[in-house]
Amino acid sequence: MLTIEAIGQGRPILYLHGWGFDSQIWHRQVDFFRSGYRNCVVDYNLRDLPPEITYDTLLDHLCTLILERWDDPGTPPYSVFASGFGAFLAYELIERGVRPACLVLFGGPVRFTNDERYLSGLPPHQVSAMRRRLHQHPRAMLGDYYRLAFSGDGERAPQDLLAAPPTHALEFLKLAFDTLITHDFQELLPDLAVRSLIVQGDSDRLTPVWQAQLLRRLIGDAELWLCRGGGHLPFVTRYAHLNRRISRFLDDAGGKAPPAVMPAR
Repeated sequence: MLTIEAIGQGRPILYLHGWGFDSQIWHRQVDFFRSGYRNCVVDYNLRDLPPEITYDTLLDHLCTLILERWDDPGTPPYSVFASGFGAFLAYELIERGVRPACLVLFGGPVRFTNDERYLSGLPPHQVSAMRRRLHQHPRAMLGDYYRLAFSGDGERAPQDLLAAPPTHALEFLKLAFDTLITHDFQELLPDLAVRSLIVQGDSDRLTPVWQAQLLRRLIGDAELWLCRGGGHLPFVTRYAHLNRRISRFLDDAGGKAPPAVMPAR
């Protein structure tokens, strides 16, 4: 079941986690921002998916659940923090009419195929192998994924993440993986009209820098901040300096963004 946990008081920040993780991935940001913001942390590693949900309808299904569970229908999130798969969900929410003042993307992909039909820089045979391994040996595949995610300079996967990977939500992980490798948001992104900060590790082996550069060009009103030596999840491994950088961006956005609105459910 999708849940939204609210922590702190103030303008709401909506957190959308990436594939292979759950809401605990954000605790370093929640601890930092809880004194000035209401941190609305979504967990959508669903154990019980309706049988009719497919990879083509998964994003729409999750958007509907988030809007149904949002506790203040008249007030949209001030900002959306999104990583990986969560970025796809953020794009869909904005297309539905959710108008945050600003958007913070951590390795937010545009598409997972480039002109050479590579998945995020990985050759097709490796993508196929990852998908097979996910179906046959999910815990081992998640271990491989975590090693890639934390492959920046001097990075190691935190033990709290390694101890309890979300294999309880295997069917969700399968659908979400297929969603990632089949969706392309290039045509949608120029219409987002949301001031954005893109945070990208320059040693990311899952979402290469060219995607962040493409993302900045497509959104238009976007800043790109490269974390030197950072891997796929710099908000976990380099959070202290990064949180302060994001805080300045949120403060700046407060005086420049148009009035935010929330769509009717």
